[in-house]
Amino acid sequence: MSDDVNDAAELNAQLEVVKPRPWVRYWARMFDIYIFSLIVGVFLGLTYPEALETSNDLLLGVVFMFVWVFVESILLTVAGTTPGKALLKVKLIKPDGNEIRFNEALSRSFRVWWRGMGVGIPLVALFTMTNAYNNLKINGVSSWDKDGAFFVSHEKIGWVRVLVAIVFFIMFLGLIVLGSAEGA
Repeated sequence: MSDDVNDAAELNAQLEVVKPRPWVRYWARMFDIYIFSLIVGVFLGLTYPEALETSNDLLLGVVFMFVWVFVESILLTVAGTTPGKALLKVKLIKPDGNEIRFNEALSRSFRVWWRGMGVGIPLVALFTMTNAYNNLKINGVSSWDKDGAFFVSHEKIGWVRVLVAIVFFIMFLGLIVLGSAEGA
């Protein structure tokens, strides 16, 4: 057996390994993207409000998703996680147990952006997300994690964390509705 296979078997023995949880991974990613968009949107609203008023929403979403690739990579390298992954107890791990290097995180994030999120274009994302979901359910690993030799583990989330996530998404939806009402 190769060292990676031995490391993977040992790592799996140490972790609470469960079946893939694509919906938990989806909501962790959405939490990250929404919180990032909220922070950038508030910053732009305070410093350059014309950018938000005159920009195309689809284009702005694609740009935010692209920038998130780099932010996520930095977070994975520096903190080993993202806010959504931390909240929903999703862990991204290298089989050798080493920390994730920036180039590995960047490569993974680009693959997620391209293969999983469809570059942030809604209709494209519908197909890429469906394909990624099916791939994860059938193979037990996403294509970007397989390519990067990452393991993803999930721990029990608990009702408090679920409640925090639900409240966040409801508040975010409320901000969207409020912003739409003001723009009308």
